[in-house]
Amino acid sequence: MQKSSEILLASAVAQFHIESIRAIDFPPVYSDRQSDFPKKISDDSAFDTDTSYMVNSFDPSFKVYMACVWYKNDGSEAGSDEIDKVVLRKVKIEVKRSKDDYPLIKMPVFITRNGIY
Repeated sequence: MQKSSEILLASAVAQFHIESIRAIDFPPVYSDRQSDFPKKISDDSAFDTDTSYMVNSFDPSFKVYMACVWYKNDGSEAGSDEIDKVVLRKVKIEVKRSKDDYPLIKMPVFITRNGIY
């Protein structure tokens, strides 16, 4: 019962962060605002919960981690030197219980720019 309550609350926390990501107003394709996104990681890399990925949570009983994978218009992963070619971002969100770092929710959010992809 307690675990299901925690998962329900963690889902609400994750949804809050998803909505904040969706509220970002994208610039044109050839300009970029990378500071609006979490740290870039590779899609196949393990999701490291290093503090550089942690974002502020409005509920202290949860830790929220986010990272971002960038994709080019051909579907391949974009490197850090290909920022101008990024048309799709997959933002990975993970919500953990603060007291023991137990993962409660993991989910991706896909964001396109200007309807391209």
